Amino acid sequence: MIAVTFSLIVYPSIPYEQTWDRDTWIPYSLLFGLFYPLGLLIVGKIRVKHSASLSK
Repeated sequence: MIAVTFSLIVYPSIPYEQTWDRDTWIPYSLLFGLFYPLGLLIVGKIRVKHSASLSK
């Protein structure tokens, strides 16, 4: 019952869902699926290098 209610809130109609999938999903998924993890990886590498240079 909760899933049905939530689905009606998230996607009130099929045209809205199609528009959201076409216009929003690709940038959203790239941000949180590619750029965010890549940014975390880069920051982690920089922090490891920085902490290694401080310990010398």
